[in-house]
Amino acid sequence: KSLAWAMVLLSFAGVAAAQEPKRPRITGVAHAALYVHDIEKSRTFYKDFLGYDEVFPLKNPDGTFALTFIKINDRQYLELFPEREAGSDRLAHIAVETDNADGMRLYLKSRGVTVPDKVNKGRIGNTSFNVKDPDGHTLEFVQYEPAGMPAQAKGQFMTGDAVSRDMRHLGILVGALDQATTFYRDVLGFKETWRGSRDGKELNWVNLQVPDGDDYIEFMLYRDLPEPAKRGSQHHIALFVADI
Repeated sequence: KSLAWAMVLLSFAGVAAAQEPKRPRITGVAHAALYVHDIEKSRTFYKDFLGYDEVFPLKNPDGTFALTFIKINDRQYLELFPEREAGSDRLAHIAVETDNADGMRLYLKSRGVTVPDKVNKGRIGNTSFNVKDPDGHTLEFVQYEPAGMPAQAKGQFMTGDAVSRDMRHLGILVGALDQATTFYRDVLGFKETWRGSRDGKELNWVNLQVPDGDDYIEFMLYRDLPEPAKRGSQHHIALFVADI
């Protein structure tokens, strides 16, 4: 009898494991969304100085500026939003690419993460949803759709004179390393590749690579987080160049 029950329990355990959603692939950093104080100065910086093209400018129903996109490459963008208030944090959200947004939503729900009831089809045609990470950052999961505007613009709007075509990582402020590591590494499957220090004593940053690509997120570690107006160089994007 004991052996029979053991076999039954093992059978149920196997069924339960098979029914648990598997984590879809996370293939890279998709975009960073920034609040900008002056959209025209930001356009000048990213377009005229760094050499990028602007694509997909969007307006609100009343005709006012909503946001615009700066194209890094066919799969990476910056989103520029008007600031909500002067002196506020410049980071709106970060986004990673997945091959199955709804599958990711169901997977995260099975791991106890608060997720929306359904995925969203954005204004430029991609499927996505947002969650909050342990430090309160909005993390978007985006699935590029064949009919979406980025896919339709593949190979276009890259003039050839941009300073970089590779946004290799995004930097975010982290106040609680253990919780952030649990979320990004244990739940999402990111892999730690490096940790470093400014003075050789206190740990200041940790890099975690996406599980199915080369891009990574850099944790900028703080005991006490800087004021929102002083986070500009810590919340950051990193452009990979051939000659620094």
